[in-house]
Amino acid sequence: MPAHLRHFLREPAFLRIGIVFAIHAVLFAFWVTRIPEIKTDLGLSEGALGVALFFLPLGALVAMLSVSWLTHRFGVGTVTIWTTTAMIASMILPFLAPDAVTLGVVLFVVGVTGGSMDIAMNALVATLERSHRTVIMSTCHGFFSLGGMIGALLGSALIAAGVDA
Repeated sequence: MPAHLRHFLREPAFLRIGIVFAIHAVLFAFWVTRIPEIKTDLGLSEGALGVALFFLPLGALVAMLSVSWLTHRFGVGTVTIWTTTAMIASMILPFLAPDAVTLGVVLFVVGVTGGSMDIAMNALVATLERSHRTVIMSTCHGFFSLGGMIGALLGSALIAAGVDA
């Protein structure tokens, strides 16, 4: 095992934030595998699906304009916990949407929570790097990549097993 990875895994704060990065990616990758099913279940055209999907990055953009204030007011650790919890909770919403309009609204919420989590967790890594005088951002993004693979594998396996979203 490379020395930098051993160092990362031995420091609980580093490992915890790595897991947060993985959680973010697992949630998003799992959801992406279910987009065709949501499209079919709601009877959406490709255009209607595209419009609904537009609201996800719009929500993330709104988050980028406001999360900095929250991290300064409450601290990056606290905001990372809040936004992670919010993203976990919000990821069920697209599966509950009864129509295209509701899907767009809930994807905006997912975008806000996911974008907020993204900003908070990256800010927390920057804070940890400064306080520990080390570089861990690339390892955290490696955890994100690993989480993406896990989420895609999980979503695909459940689809193959015939498990309804």
